[in-house]
Amino acid sequence: MSDNHEIGACGSACYICLSKESGACQGCEKSQPLLIEKAGYGCPFYECARRLDVANCLRCEKRSCDLKRGLSKGYCPAYTCLVVGDTGA
Repeated sequence: MSDNHEIGACGSACYICLSKESGACQGCEKSQPLLIEKAGYGCPFYECARRLDVANCLRCEKRSCDLKRGLSKGYCPAYTCLVVGDTGA
């Protein structure tokens, strides 16, 4: 599957994500250790998807949750940490 069709754990298409576009994000699985190292926490979308054993939010049976309600570029740890440089401190 090409990068244009890759879907992140949050359910967003990776090709529209600025952290992916900038090259800072190498995808959810590969970027998780970098986020933990730089920000001190991992992506809550990735952790939730792994915990529920789904590929991403789109595959989740829950129709609504706090993570989905908070989804925005500014909320995404990969975006804020890897692109903007905010470590949450």
